[in-house]
Amino acid sequence: MTQASNGEEFSQQASDFYPGIRKQMPASYGTQLSNLYHSIVCSNFSIKQTAQAKTILSAFSITTTPPNKLKPIQMVPHFDSTANKQYAVIHYLCDKAHGGTSFYRHKSTGFERITEQKISQYGQVLKQQALAENLHLKAQYIEGDTPLFERIFSVEAKMNRAIIFPSNMLHSGNIKPEAGLISCPKKGRLTVSSFIVIE
Repeated sequence: MTQASNGEEFSQQASDFYPGIRKQMPASYGTQLSNLYHSIVCSNFSIKQTAQAKTILSAFSITTTPPNKLKPIQMVPHFDSTANKQYAVIHYLCDKAHGGTSFYRHKSTGFERITEQKISQYGQVLKQQALAENLHLKAQYIEGDTPLFERIFSVEAKMNRAIIFPSNMLHSGNIKPEAGLISCPKKGRLTVSSFIVIE
């Protein structure tokens, strides 16, 4: 575990597949995030302004897992939820040397977003493809096109930049092991990962 500036500790979370360590943000951050992004989400994703925004998770995140320790599920783009009204926010607290975030299309299905209707088909196809590609023998972070996925957009990390997107989009961090997978918040790939639900 790593000591944070306020005395609390970062730790590996058993509840998800994030390749690193996390620490919960203060509740006040989530409240401010909901207030700040309410109008942005509504106007950009065609949602009524009367809808309510609620931050359901917000945590400091530092990528620390070496490529050779990755699980196959951590080597491909992921989605955070199949819900249509949940949005992810990534707030970069590092510079471009640590890599930004890319968005992907699954080549064989054409899927860019994994909804409840698509998850069964997608899961079955991806499992078969991962086995056929011997993905477990090629431990590395994804960054760019692969035999299974096409990168369709990428955002560069920049100190204090934040991006927001539907949680069911296929995406992955552009992790740069050569920049150092450092657990120190001041030197590592530090971001704040949050989820906002609009109802």
